[in-house]
Amino acid sequence: MSKNKEWLKEQIGFHRDATEEPSFNEYTKGLNYAYGTVDDLIDQLDEPGKVVIPKFVADWIEDKKITRKGSPITAVFLLYENQEPYNVCVWSVLNQEEFMEAYTNDYIVEQEKRYYLKLITPILIDNDEVFLNVSKAKADYFIRDKEDTCYDKTIFTELELSQMDETGFERVEVAE
Repeated sequence: MSKNKEWLKEQIGFHRDATEEPSFNEYTKGLNYAYGTVDDLIDQLDEPGKVVIPKFVADWIEDKKITRKGSPITAVFLLYENQEPYNVCVWSVLNQEEFMEAYTNDYIVEQEKRYYLKLITPILIDNDEVFLNVSKAKADYFIRDKEDTCYDKTIFTELELSQMDETGFERVEVAE
């Protein structure tokens, strides 16, 4: 269990409940005042937010947590010793604190940018915008509107685009 502000308040609440008595003497008044002050101070604490990491790093961390139950130091040693995958190795060197925080605690996976590929030169008489489409069943490429359907794919990630020839197209970022 992560020990955060809510956990601390819960623990103090257990002690507060144990001290409340029907008789409301000066001791009990002082004790309740102290618990109230502690609650106020806890509310003023800053809790660190979750670190944001790329999806490929998150995938590597999850894989290592499942396959090798060990300390983050062991994971880092294995990463640097094998230098695989290279992109995770480089990212962890450049972002050491974030990497250790993500491995030992919780993290948020960075939303990957996604793109349409818009044809640069219009081919239709009405000058409508046309986009690259890929048939999901046959992996055939064709030009049409940018509607992503269950049959056709029009939205691509950086990784997918790195494996494609984008000649004649421009990237248009998908607005989330």
